[in-house]
Amino acid sequence: MNAFIESLATSNILAMAKHPLALTAVGVMVVLSILFRWKMVLLLVFAVGAILAVIRYSSLQTTAEPFGKDMAIFGGGTAFVALIVIYFLFIKGD
Repeated sequence: MNAFIESLATSNILAMAKHPLALTAVGVMVVLSILFRWKMVLLLVFAVGAILAVIRYSSLQTTAEPFGKDMAIFGGGTAFVALIVIYFLFIKGD
């Protein structure tokens, strides 16, 4: 178990997200969640994918300014994703 946690800690999440096997697994999970109407699984896949897209778009790098344009894009994008997930979980009924 410790080896698995260590490999997750040292791996690059964005590189794993580009792997064809991971993309295929996510695609199968989305199709199954739509067919079986698994709302929670679909929202989880959406949230993780949207946060990864926000991270790639904001291209967070170590810069001199701690609260620059990139951090504003990351914060705003994450807040927007959170609002969408909250809306579909709590506000919009089935």
